[in-house]
Order: sequence, then structure tokens, then C-alpha cells
Amino acid sequence: MNHQMANQIRKHLALHLDEYGRTLLATFTPGETAGTITPDDLNAELSAANLNRYKLNPDMLASVVSKYNFGSPFELPIGVAVDGKFEIRVDHESVTALLTLSLPQGGQPVQLDDIYKEAAHKGVGLQLNLDAIHHALQNGAADVVIAQGKPPEHGINGKIQNLIPTSGNRSPKLDASGLADFRDFGEIIVVREGDVLMRRSPPTQGEPGIALSGKPIAARPGKEVPFAKKIKGAAIDPADSNQLIATLSGFPVFFQGDLAVEPVYKVKNVDLHSGNINFDGTVVVSNDVHAGMTIKASGDIHVGGTIEGALLEAGGNIVVKGGIIAVQEQGNDFTPLVKSSGSCTARFIQNARVVAGQGIFVNEFTMQSDLTAGHQVIVGKKGGNKGYIIGGTTRATMLIMAQYLGAETGVKTCLATGPEPQLYDQLKGVTREREEAEHKLADIQRLLTLASEHPERLPPDALNAAEATQVALTETLLSLKENEQDLQTRLDLMNTSRIVAEKNVYAGVEIQIGSKLMKMTADHTSGYFHLKEGELCFS
Repeated sequence: MNHQMANQIRKHLALHLDEYGRTLLATFTPGETAGTITPDDLNAELSAANLNRYKLNPDMLASVVSKYNFGSPFELPIGVAVDGKFEIRVDHESVTALLTLSLPQGGQPVQLDDIYKEAAHKGVGLQLNLDAIHHALQNGAADVVIAQGKPPEHGINGKIQNLIPTSGNRSPKLDASGLADFRDFGEIIVVREGDVLMRRSPPTQGEPGIALSGKPIAARPGKEVPFAKKIKGAAIDPADSNQLIATLSGFPVFFQGDLAVEPVYKVKNVDLHSGNINFDGTVVVSNDVHAGMTIKASGDIHVGGTIEGALLEAGGNIVVKGGIIAVQEQGNDFTPLVKSSGSCTARFIQNARVVAGQGIFVNEFTMQSDLTAGHQVIVGKKGGNKGYIIGGTTRATMLIMAQYLGAETGVKTCLATGPEPQLYDQLKGVTREREEAEHKLADIQRLLTLASEHPERLPPDALNAAEATQVALTETLLSLKENEQDLQTRLDLMNTSRIVAEKNVYAGVEIQIGSKLMKMTADHTSGYFHLKEGELCFS
């Protein structure tokens, strides 16, 4: 737009502020020399008068152009003056102050003194970053750091190092699918009296931080990690309180956080010559356990040969290199049973009753046996030609898997999996405790926020008590969440329990998962049984 045209427009269109200096007006006086204007002409006039810094209304600017070209007189508000605004936000740890600032649009800019006052009101006692503030005053800002304290570096918990290269662990970890292999126990590792079993590293105290107020923030010291709650056959080293040593020679095992060095009792055969065995430790039988005999051990039982019609009870695992066979003699009410709190491994099981707290693992076959496992039953090796479950009843919480389920003869074979009902009650209880802890923590955090904004309202003793309560509740909540997640994970896994036939499943097999039952009336090739949308399916 040339200078002559600009002067012509200005004769008829006045751009000015109202009497309060807050509203920008456009006033038009018609005339023969008014001509017409475009939106670009109007923008050029606003820019030339330095009025484009106001907050302009696009709809009203369009009306100005339209009404001007129509030739009717008007006075329209086309913009307003907007003052600059700012906000200072303090993070939840009270170690960082953040400035958000919007520039004025024709109004009053934010003043440096106002930022100083607001920072002081927010409890900032540390030196402000003036370069960052001046840059924000000129260019605007979104969450720019203007004061920075130092968060505390909390102490690191102590750690315990297991110094036994290979040892029995009766609490194996599950993989992502919820499965674990309990079969490979390796050789029996024996420690000698005085051997160091564990070494503990102490916790660190941490480094205190600095709050925005300039006051120190106490660091939470790391937790002392105790040795196992129950220790048997071991003790704190008199020469070093951070070492645990064996007080006798034996087999070291870990179970549910407890440690024991169990004495090892060795015998070639268990028969009428050896007599029954009831031993507080681990029992190792080189050859066989004969009919009618009993072995009870608080630890593991290792049998190099076969168990034939005997009673075995172990507080740990039972490992049988040969088979487990029940031989019921006429007139003898002896009920053969193999029972372990851990897992049971054997080459085969025939006509026997086996109960394992964790898993039952059989290399070749089970026949007409009653098997119950707290976690899984696996018969045969993947890709192998052996691995039959024929007849009897097999139960497990998570998984039953074999190469062949049932037999070509159609013998009745019952298989059942599903979750433990008591886990649902445990999860409900932990969830309720977690929700109560969250409500209490939210109340404490609101109190601490109020204290941060109005320090005079909360006495120092009350503030210290609130901060200590916050730390305690945070730790409790973390523990409850971990417990809740663990229970939920276990339930989720159990609800995905399945019964797998790697090669064949035969007619006569009865499948039960939870409350759902399926009876096979025909032979099928490989597949697995599982719940889908609450119904029992074979895929």
C-alpha cells in the first residue's frame, strides 16, 4: 500500500483506544474518497500505528473490512489490551522452582519485583537465576528453572552376596510364562564347618539435599539387610559380623528366605538292615528304597535307584534316579506315598501316590498314579519319544504337560489344573490395605503442601512428624504394591493354566480346568486345553 493510499484511508478510518486505554476501536466515517480496503491494508495500518501488539479479534477485523467497503459508518471493538501473566510452580520435592510467563498484548508487562515477591511467597530462599528471569520477561517462558536446590541422595540398602557356587534353592523363580524347571539339581554341594556362606555389605547413609528454602533435606539412610530370619547350621562369624559361616558340615539350602546347612545322612540301601530313617537334614540313598520302608527328612531326599512301595516325606525336594513304584502286599494296610514340600523328580512313576508343593517331573511315564503338584507336572522331554500320562489322576495349579495324554486303549485318565481359591482372598486383603495407605499418604501430602505455602501454620515438631510419616507410608505403600502385583501376576498366570499334549491325546481322557470339564471321545493329535472367554477349549 503506497503512502497516498494510506493517507486516504486514514481520513476515513480511525484506529484508537477507548477512554480507559484497554479496548482498541476502529471508527469509520464514509466519504467519496474512502475507496475500498483489503485485510492486508488494515493489517498494515495497525502495524504502522504499533497497534498490532494488542490482542486482536479476527472476526471483528473481517467486519471492519466488510463494513468499510459497504460504506456505512461504524465503530467496532477490534482488540483488547492483555497484561502479562506469570506463575511460579514448586515441584513436589521443594527443590526446583519453575517459572511460566506470558508476554503482554498491549497491556502491562510482568515486573521483576512481582516475580521476587511471588518467589518469596512460595518459600524460595535460594538465589534466583536472573538470566533465566530476564530472558523470560523478554521472550516468555514455560516451566523455566529459576531456582534450584539439591534433592537428597538417599542411602543404598545393604546387600547380601551368596558365596556358595551351587546350592539347593527350594524357591526357584518363575519365567515370564510362569514356569520354572525344578529338575536339574546338579550334584549335592557339601560345605565344611567354618566355610563362609554369605557376605553382607552395609547400607550407605546417603547425602542430604537442599530445599528451595535453603534448609537441608535429610537423606533416607539405606536399610540394613538382615541375614535369613531362620538360620540352622550357620552363624554370624565372630571375627566379622557381616559374614555368615557354617557351623557344621552339610548341604546348604535356601527356602522362603531361610537358610539351613543340613547334615547329610548317607546310606547304600534302605531295607530291613538299615531300618527306617527319620533324619533332621538331607538323606542320600546310593541304591534303592525297598518295600515297606520309611524315610522322613527335614531336607532333601536323593535316591540313586528305585523306590518300591515305600513312604518318603521330605521338607525339601525328592530326586529319584530310577522309578517310583507302589507294591501293595495282601493284608498290609501300608499306603505308599512320596511327598515333598519342594519338587519331585523321577524316571517313571507307577501305581503310586506323589504329592509335591511345587513341581513333579518325570522323564518317561506315569501309569495309574495319583499325582498332585502345587505348580506343574511335566512328563517327558520336549521332542522326545517318551512321556506318557496313562490312567490315574494328575493335578497341578499351572500346567500339566506330556508327550501323550491317555493311551490307545482308552483308559480313563483324569487331568485337572486351576488357581488356588485362597489367592483371591489374599489379593482382596492386600488391595484394601494399599488403598487405605494411599488415602493416608494423600492427607499427609496435602498437609506438607500447606506447610510449604504457609510455613507459619505448622510448628516444626509437627512438620518433622509429618515428614517422617510420609517416609514410612511411602515405604509401606511400595511394599503393598509389590505384594499386590505379585499376587495379581500369580492369579493372571493361573487363569492361563493349561494342559498340553505335545503329540497325542486319546479318547478316555477327562480334562478339568477350574470348574469346566471336557471328556475326550476321540483321539486327537497335539494341542492344548485352556480357557477362552470362560469356556474350555482345545486348540
